[in-house]
Amino acid sequence: MEYNVILAGVGGQGLITLARVIASTLLMNNVNSIIAETHGMSQRGGSVNVHIRVGDALSPLSPVGGTHMLVGLELIEAVRAAKYIRRDGIVLLNNYILKPGIPGVKMPSREELISVFKENNLRYYIIPAQKLAKEAGNVIVANIVMFGAMVALNEISGLDKSAAKEVLSGLRFKEINLRAFELGYKYVLEEFK
Repeated sequence: MEYNVILAGVGGQGLITLARVIASTLLMNNVNSIIAETHGMSQRGGSVNVHIRVGDALSPLSPVGGTHMLVGLELIEAVRAAKYIRRDGIVLLNNYILKPGIPGVKMPSREELISVFKENNLRYYIIPAQKLAKEAGNVIVANIVMFGAMVALNEISGLDKSAAKEVLSGLRFKEINLRAFELGYKYVLEEFK
């Protein structure tokens, strides 16, 4: 069986770290995965997409219209990656917009961005990952908050809480990462389950 995930955001949000944590958790449960990162600018603030193909996929990139789950760490980038999501796909959104550094750019509202998913009748969940990451101890762990939310959704075989916590225990700043994971996990269970 194959399950495709795309992580969408900007450089500096920890998308590659998140992808490695996901792949390591899957590997602990003997589930294969392939990771491929694509980006416009790899430096901080540039657009980044990471494709994760779970199972025995033959190519590293998810096909357009073939992604089961889109995890958007930034709303504008999530909308840019929306073409990849399947009609029955799931969208997990960090309620965060990074304003472009170019003066005079008209910014879409949060509601306009979210409406893209609403109008296409996609199942979407909005997570206040920045807020929860601050609560955990550092805004930089918003990616791990989103990981906790992913695991709580229980959509990906091999992505379970005990293996996830074991992988996170091996990272730097173990305590903050574990708190961030628990906050994301708990948020989904309390708000959506």
